[in-house]
Amino acid sequence: MKDIIFLIASFDTRHEVRPINPVIEIDESQSIVKLAIDFHRLLSGSISANVPKALGSLTNVAPSSMRVSITPSALRFKIHYSGENEDLQKHLISMADKYISIEVREGTAIEECIFFVSAPIKSDSLFELLRFIEKEA
Repeated sequence: MKDIIFLIASFDTRHEVRPINPVIEIDESQSIVKLAIDFHRLLSGSISANVPKALGSLTNVAPSSMRVSITPSALRFKIHYSGENEDLQKHLISMADKYISIEVREGTAIEECIFFVSAPIKSDSLFELLRFIEKEA
C-alpha cells in the first residue's frame, strides 16, 4: 500500500513551480471619464446626424402624446485581425474582432460628457487616445 501512495505522490505536481510562458497577452481597459468634447459635434457629418429626422418621418416611434428624442449614444471602432501567426496556429488560437467604445454613461445626459470607455489596450494608451480625441474634436 505504501508503494501505491508513494507512486501517486510522485505524480503530484501541484506544488511545483513552473514558469508560465503565455502564447499571447491582451490588455483590456475600461473607465468612466468626463471628456471635454461635444459628442454631437464629434458625430456631425456622419449619417448618424440624420437618423433621428429620417426615423421620425418614416415611422411612429412613440404614441402621439409623447415626445421622443433620438440621439447617438456610442462611438465604436472595430479592430480586425487579419493574417496568420504561427504561434497562435500551433496552439489553435484565433483572434476575434475587438472594439474601442466610447459610450454615454447610462443614466447621464449627453450634455454631461460622462462616458464609459473600453478598449483592448493598456490604460495609459487608452487615456492618450482620449486626449487625442478631445484635442481633435
